[in-house]
Amino acid sequence: SESATTEFVDGVGKVEFENDIFESRVLPNVISAVNISEEELKTLVAEALLAEEREIYVDLKADAPASFVTAIRSAIVESDAEDGSVSLILTGIETIPDNYKIVTTESGETMVDGVAFGEQSRGLNGDIVRVSELLSVKLPDVKYIGEQAFQNCENLASLYAPKAEKISRLAFNGTVLTEVDLPLAKEIGESAFFNLDLTAVNLPSATSIGATAFANTKDDANGYTLYLNAEGDITIASDAFFTSQVTSALTKQIDLVLNSDKQSKVSGKTWNGYQWKSIRFIDSGSSVD
Repeated sequence: SESATTEFVDGVGKVEFENDIFESRVLPNVISAVNISEEELKTLVAEALLAEEREIYVDLKADAPASFVTAIRSAIVESDAEDGSVSLILTGIETIPDNYKIVTTESGETMVDGVAFGEQSRGLNGDIVRVSELLSVKLPDVKYIGEQAFQNCENLASLYAPKAEKISRLAFNGTVLTEVDLPLAKEIGESAFFNLDLTAVNLPSATSIGATAFANTKDDANGYTLYLNAEGDITIASDAFFTSQVTSALTKQIDLVLNSDKQSKVSGKTWNGYQWKSIRFIDSGSSVD
């Protein structure tokens, strides 16, 4: 169950939550971005960070424009917050946009990046700008995470996105996530979790895993348990688990959990062209243990 009481003054309020997502407590400076501009949103986030608040909670419209996400990003990178100190909670919003967009000018089309939280390579003076302040993100309503959305957020260690259905290309490449738990994700894009030191991956709904999605070129890459237990066909790119050594080197360290309907398609420890450390089966609806 969920209950929340909110009183907003100039876009800022206090919310007491009691549900499965957040512990029961009062969260300060909950920013409602439903009826304010992106400029006002940026100012409110900046003021919260200036007041040394490091848990930033923003409530947005489900279809909030990309410019609102950019406003939050800008406030964070322009603040004095230390690297790996900011926990970000975004409710309501259903789409984290691609980190780039095409802009038409008098001289033609040009690509602008730094739209979401990914690396911005076309910053002032051509500098590379990274949102290194982010430590964790909670996205309880997000269904789509765009291309490069959090790429090279080099201190991002925690992700909560229980409703996400698509994770796009390079979305979390360059972060320090160790666990991936995406119960509703059906599609994992190219290099989405490339070169991460993972310890557990839960993808019970995934039916498509793109090229180098979980590839790891590090010599000391560790294995983990991978739940890939959706019913029906699952498409995995031939280099989805590529390493700098051989294609199967990484999967030979991974304990794979499949749906019981895959038993006839498994030969020993081989499935879908990969050799795995072990393979076991669970029925539909079984809980992850």
